Amino acid sequence: MPKKASRDTLLRQWSMLSVLPRRGSGISSSDLRRHLEDCGYVVDVRTVQRDLVYLSQCFPIRCNDRSVPHGWLWAADADFNIPSMSVPNALTMKMVEAYLQPLLPASVLQVLQPHINHAARVLAQVEGDNAAARWSDKVRVVHPAMTTMAPAVDDDVLEKIQDAVMGERQIEVEYQRLGQEHTQSLRLHPLALIQRGPVLYLIACAFDYEDVRIYALHRCRKAQVLAEALRRPGDFSVDAFIAAGKMHFGAAESIDLHLWVDAELAAVLRESPLAADMQMQALASGYEVAARLPLTWQLKWWLLSQGSSLSVLAPAALRAEIAADLRATLARYEDAQSPGL
Repeated sequence: MPKKASRDTLLRQWSMLSVLPRRGSGISSSDLRRHLEDCGYVVDVRTVQRDLVYLSQCFPIRCNDRSVPHGWLWAADADFNIPSMSVPNALTMKMVEAYLQPLLPASVLQVLQPHINHAARVLAQVEGDNAAARWSDKVRVVHPAMTTMAPAVDDDVLEKIQDAVMGERQIEVEYQRLGQEHTQSLRLHPLALIQRGPVLYLIACAFDYEDVRIYALHRCRKAQVLAEALRRPGDFSVDAFIAAGKMHFGAAESIDLHLWVDAELAAVLRESPLAADMQMQALASGYEVAARLPLTWQLKWWLLSQGSSLSVLAPAALRAEIAADLRATLARYEDAQSPGL
């Protein structure tokens, strides 16, 4: 195995060769130095120039001394390919593997797998000496709410649903709704896949209906891709679907929400507003917050989760619903006959 210094030099020079152009005026030593810095190799321009001179004795590369600054490129008759992967590219592959696997079709993952494996080898070679290669050990995605374990999705079902979404074809599934023991056969027009926390959802229209609904993939027991092309609602947009609050499981209506909040929650909402149009006004005690929001389960859960830090002022129906939920919760805690007591 090469010594540490020799290995670093080899990988650095290999990275330089991989970005040399085959035509044009070439790439300057300064631009090459910046490329190497992006890859985690901190060297000066003089070192780059020495490397280029050395490499020109071993590979068909040349210096274009007619350009200012001088540029380096492959010789016109060069027939040499560099099977390389830079550290940034390797990091991208590792992030794809970590975060995007559930959202990529199996056919795409199969094509990417050799690159993912190669990326792992590249990072393993340099991570001890290259700070950039350790980037994936320094970033994580954490959900702000209480997280639960991801439900199991049948591999065959997942692959077929992904194929149907990508191929824009109808699909027939055996779907088991929450809390039911039997399954229902559904012919779906698959429109999109959305990852919400640990759960992957299929967005689709059923049969010949126009309304767009949400189906949890882990509740699909069987799936079969059909030959017929899907029918897409003319106004459907996955971004508009999300923006309307549909992934928070509620009605399509929006409400003008008015809240009383204490000083601590007000400070949080100043940094992370509930909506772009949110307004906040100081009161004698606490603050009044106003915003227009979709009326969803997620909103109700959030209101309940804040406890005594807020109270709903309007709409009156929502205030009454939240108050009833809190009274029922309090009664359960005060009931000496509650389970576990």
